[in-house]
Amino acid sequence: YNLGRLGLGLVQSPNGLIKYWPSLYLHRGYVQLPEITINIDDL
Repeated sequence: YNLGRLGLGLVQSPNGLIKYWPSLYLHRGYVQLPEITINIDDL
């Protein structure tokens, strides 16, 4: 999934807005955060 440039900001998802940080990266449809993994297959 191509979300464009990643950085501090918000990603629109069916469940609302998910905040993501500069350290996140995409892997197999998941957003990896320092302490949280959010499934974004529905984006």
